[in-house]
Amino acid sequence: MNQISNLYQKNEKFILGSNNEWLTNLRNKILEKIDDLGPPSKKNEIWKYSNLSHINDTRYEPSNEILKENETLNEENEIDYINGKYHITEKNKKNLNINFKDLGESLIDLKNFFYNENETQLNDFVIDINTIFLSDGLYISTKENKENYLIINYKNNLDYITNYLRNIIKINKNSKLTLVENFNYEKSENNDLNIYNNFILEKDSELEHIIIQNLNLTSRLLYSSHAICETNSKFNQLSCQLGSISAKNRHLSNLIGINSQANHNGIYFGKNKQYIDNKTKVTHKSENCQSNQIYKGILNEESCGVYLSNTLVESQAQKTNGYQLSRGLLLSDKSKLYNKPQLKIYADDVKCSHGSTIGALDNNQLYYLQSRGLSEKDSQKLLIKAFCKDVLKNINDKESLKKIELQIDKWLNKKNDKQYS
Repeated sequence: MNQISNLYQKNEKFILGSNNEWLTNLRNKILEKIDDLGPPSKKNEIWKYSNLSHINDTRYEPSNEILKENETLNEENEIDYINGKYHITEKNKKNLNINFKDLGESLIDLKNFFYNENETQLNDFVIDINTIFLSDGLYISTKENKENYLIINYKNNLDYITNYLRNIIKINKNSKLTLVENFNYEKSENNDLNIYNNFILEKDSELEHIIIQNLNLTSRLLYSSHAICETNSKFNQLSCQLGSISAKNRHLSNLIGINSQANHNGIYFGKNKQYIDNKTKVTHKSENCQSNQIYKGILNEESCGVYLSNTLVESQAQKTNGYQLSRGLLLSDKSKLYNKPQLKIYADDVKCSHGSTIGALDNNQLYYLQSRGLSEKDSQKLLIKAFCKDVLKNINDKESLKKIELQIDKWLNKKNDKQYS
C-alpha cells in the first residue's frame, strides 16, 4: 500500500463525500491506479520539467477551527474560502442572478463532473489527488440572459494546513460572468492548495476568468481548470502569478460548439528559488473555432519557469484558427525557463502557428532610456512593464487590471531585489 492510500485511510471520515458510495468507489479505483502506475516520474514526458518534489509530496492537514462571525463577512458578490472551507453571507446567497449549491449536498447530481473515461486529458495525477482528498467546494450557476460579477477569495489564518477544493461553474445561455480569483495568504505560512475548477459555457455565453495569485513564498499551489465551450461561447482566461514557492497550473479548454473561442493568457514573475510550472491545452472539436495561448514570464535570481502549450485540432474541426506564443525574460544568469509549444492538426483547412523566445533585457534599449535621463533601475522597470503590456491588455475588468498592475509594481520595487544582470 502506498503513502497516499495510507493517508486516505487514516483521514477518510473527514473527507467530503466519505459516505457517498459512487465517490468512494471512484476514489478506490484511483488509488489502485496510483498504486499500479506509481508516482509521477520525469521519465514521463508530461512531468519532465515539473517540480516533482512538490507534486509527489501529498499532505492532508485540514483545519477544524470554527471562525468567528466577523471573520466570515464578505463584500457583495464575494465568496471566501478560509482555511479550506467556503463562507458566503446570507445576502450573497440570495443573489438573484447566481445560484450557489454546496458541493457535498449535490454530489449525486454532479457525478459526471468528477470522472469521464472518454476525457483522457483529465486523467491527471493532480486532479486525482484533488478527488481523493476533496475538502469543500461549490456548484455555481448563472441565470440565463444575465450579466454577473463574482469574486472568490482564498485565504488562511492558520499555518501548515491543506486545502483540496473544487468549484463547478455553469454559465447559462446568453449570460456573461466575470470571475476573479484572489489568492493571498499574508497571514499564514506553509500551506498547500490543490484547486480544480470546471467551467461549462452554454450557447452564446461568455466567461472572463481572472486569476491573481500572490501567495507567500512558503506556500505551494496546484491549480487545474477545464472549460467546455458550446456554440458561440467565449472563454477568456488571464492568470497572473507572483507568489508561492512552487506552483503548477494546468488549464484545458474543449471547443465543442461551432464558433466557440478560448483564450488562455498568462503572466508570471519568479524570484529567489520559485518554481512556476504552466500548461495550457485547447482541443478544437468543432469548425470555425478560435484559440489563443499567450504566456510571458519574468524570472530573476534562481527561479525556474515552465510553459507547455498545446493545440489539438480534430479532423472535423475545419476552419480552425489557433495561435500560441511564449516569451521569457531572464533577469539573472541563474534563472531558467523551459518552453515547449505543440501543434497536433488532423484537419486540412486551418490557420495555426506558434512562437517561442527567451532572452534578457535589450542593452541597446537600456542605453537609450538612460541617455534620456532615466536611472538604470527605472529603465529596467519600464522595459519589464512594456514586456507585460500586450498580455495585460486582454483584461476587460478594469478593477482587476489595476490590482495586477499594483502587484507588479510591488514586485519590481522590492528593496531586496538585486540589479538585473
